[in-house]
Amino acid sequence: MSSSHHGRHRLLLLLMALTLALPALSACGRKGPPEPPEGTTYPRQYPDPVYQ
Repeated sequence: MSSSHHGRHRLLLLLMALTLALPALSACGRKGPPEPPEGTTYPRQYPDPVYQ
């Protein structure tokens, strides 16, 4: 196998791996602004004076 053929094979494998990985990586993370959990007061004073 010639070295140019070997290089093309590696490039093809790399491109295939990137093609498969990109949709999974682009789906990570939230798409909107952060929101506080339900039932919490935000922002809150620290330390919380209600907590005993």
